[in-house]
Amino acid sequence: MIEGSRAWQGAFPQTFFAVLAIEGIENGPVLGEMEARKGALEEKLRQLWQGKTRKDLKADSPCGAYESHYRRFGQGYPVLAQVELVALKGKPIASVSPLVTALFMAELESGLLTAGRDLDRVALPLRLDVATGEEAYRNLGGQERLLRVVSPGTATTALTILP
Repeated sequence: MIEGSRAWQGAFPQTFFAVLAIEGIENGPVLGEMEARKGALEEKLRQLWQGKTRKDLKADSPCGAYESHYRRFGQGYPVLAQVELVALKGKPIASVSPLVTALFMAELESGLLTAGRDLDRVALPLRLDVATGEEAYRNLGGQERLLRVVSPGTATTALTILP
């Protein structure tokens, strides 16, 4: 199901990648129990990080290592910014759809970037490789895009999923 190229394994020797497949799930509006869990997570994060700063978030969570990695490519780690918005600035967790909201909540709680895909649209095997800047993907709107790479051949991980 997942293949890692030699280049990827060499560039990221201690990296892990996992897939969780769920079938038969409804993706309707965010209701009841999901809203309650969102509220509980918001409160938990705010209590955990109360009186702390962005610097503290980077020092005491997985976000710091990822932030350092992303900075090598001129970007920031998006999960760090999300945790900062909810925990330090008091913003609510968005209610997009149950699946997107669940993924977002998992990111906030774990500090790890999470993605969701419709397995009916995924061509297997998945391949983990070092990006060249030539990789294409489909965004959530269904449009094909080229992967943006700051420096081709650098250790940016690309996961290309096209039907």
